[in-house]
Amino acid sequence: MNSNDSINTTIAKNGATADSSIDKASNAAQDAITKAAEIAHPAVERFTASAHQAVEKLMGVASSTADTVAHRSEQLMDAQERLVEDCRTYVRQKPVTALAIAAGVGYLLSHLLSKRN
Repeated sequence: MNSNDSINTTIAKNGATADSSIDKASNAAQDAITKAAEIAHPAVERFTASAHQAVEKLMGVASSTADTVAHRSEQLMDAQERLVEDCRTYVRQKPVTALAIAAGVGYLLSHLLSKRN
């Protein structure tokens, strides 16, 4: 065996050793990633479940609030309709008094608004 063959054999052995080391390191890295994913998976699942619960609670609160606002809006509309009807009834029953009140309020508003300018 000559020196070139010896060098080539050494290089081949070192290359095989390097390939083996790279394969071992790659396998170890893959195992570490797999273990990390297995460890992280339950935590991610818990976080996801908590997030879903929080969103569901918020949706419930928002829905309840929307229902309450809609109900209050209906109540205000009813109150407005009653007030307008009461005013119409008052004007029909006492037109002179209603006219005097309207004139007085108009005078006061014009007086207040003219002082601002």
